[in-house]
Amino acid sequence: MKFPQILPHIFKYLPLEDRKNVRLVCHLWNDACNRLEIVRNEKFVFRTGNDYDDIEQMGAHIARSKTIRSSLEFQGLPLLKLPSFVWHRCGAQIRTLFLYKCSMNDETMKNIIIHCHNLTHLCLKTSKVFSKHRDYKRKQLFCSEAAIDELVMLKVVRKNLISLKVIDNILIQCQKIFQVFPCIRTLGLDVWAPNPNEEEEWILPASLENFIVKTIYIRPSWKMPMVK
Repeated sequence: MKFPQILPHIFKYLPLEDRKNVRLVCHLWNDACNRLEIVRNEKFVFRTGNDYDDIEQMGAHIARSKTIRSSLEFQGLPLLKLPSFVWHRCGAQIRTLFLYKCSMNDETMKNIIIHCHNLTHLCLKTSKVFSKHRDYKRKQLFCSEAAIDELVMLKVVRKNLISLKVIDNILIQCQKIFQVFPCIRTLGLDVWAPNPNEEEEWILPASLENFIVKTIYIRPSWKMPMVK
């Protein structure tokens, strides 16, 4: 085996901090250390306090990156200001997405759902969502119901998503969410408040294996969900 070919086999056993230093040595080592077998388990984390104070500048950096990781985490950032071309250009590469205390709007969530079509794991924690629709209630999951209806009307279906976790006090339109994500295996909710106005029994998808809820608020007028 030639020297350049053996480098990835060496680098994959290095700790993350050492791999960061290896990538600064030269182009050859940087390329060798960015092979798929090495970076598949790495995660890019963007947070308040990073060098990218300008969200548009950060977006341009992500879009230009030739080695974008399949796992991304955003902490405390105004993602509603992130240009849509970032999701359009990089969405297909993202498999796991963590959104912690980020500000978003309907367009943010629609861009994520539409362009991150290979997404398998999505986690949102106490993120602020802003909507122009009157039907929006602050503690709803993702975005307004009108935005979800638009995705359903466009027949957007994302079968790759298998894990959805939302750590927040929410009012959720789960039945419509399942139309977009029909193959969810794990659904984790911190607080679950079903819609008391639903007249039909709530049908959980057959693919659901784990339904993890910390607290459930049940009103007398609401029927318990029936599993297929």
